Amino acid sequence: MQIAQDTGAGRFVVKAYEPGRLQINDQIFTQAVLLLPQRVITESLSASWEAFGVNDIEQLLQTGADVLLLGTGERQHFPPMSILKTAYSQGRTVEVMDTRAAAHTFVVLAAEGRNVAALMFP
Repeated sequence: MQIAQDTGAGRFVVKAYEPGRLQINDQIFTQAVLLLPQRVITESLSASWEAFGVNDIEQLLQTGADVLLLGTGERQHFPPMSILKTAYSQGRTVEVMDTRAAAHTFVVLAAEGRNVAALMFP
């Protein structure tokens, strides 16, 4: 599924998603990515949704983004409350959805100039 056509100068957007892979600008990712409009982070993230943990949510929180998205793969899966409490204890909310929805939401919010970050598992 194609999600975005144009990236704009120096911006990162999801151009396509299919289960198991994300295309961000012209690069294909088959691992988890932490996406911000200005950069893509792949280091120190869990290898799969099943391994998702506190370290991952902390990295998402450390982006300083106003809107935090979590794409959990082909289907929506809610993380354990013990992990989400890390965000709640800081007064933050994480929107949990399948990765297709997270990618689309990221593209829309970034195009509006919103301060958004998305942690997505293909």
